[in-house]
Amino acid sequence: MYFRLFFSSIALLTIYTVSEYVFTPMHLYFEIKWLDKPVHFLGGASVALFTIAMLNLWHKQVHMSNVLAGTVFIAILWELYEFTHDVLVLRPWNGWFDSSTDVLFGILGGALTYFLYKKKYL
Repeated sequence: MYFRLFFSSIALLTIYTVSEYVFTPMHLYFEIKWLDKPVHFLGGASVALFTIAMLNLWHKQVHMSNVLAGTVFIAILWELYEFTHDVLVLRPWNGWFDSSTDVLFGILGGALTYFLYKKKYL
């Protein structure tokens, strides 16, 4: 139980750190257009794993709706953070299509994590 919580926390921290301190400063998101989608997919998977770990810790049943609700909530918060960050740094915002596909890839990562958990692979 605690291993899943620890692992998911480390995964989230690693994805954030690599994204913000490696990919962003090196402008890799602009040079490698497809890089953004796998990062959001892995972020959604990590958020779902963290949500599952917290539900287990609280002795709550793990339902797909709970896992995806947590994933969508964090994905939308992340997109708001990206929008605010772009406005404050005076960078052009990538638009609604990019933000919606980012959220979609996060949801897909969360859904895959849920199904792997239900099949006892996680």
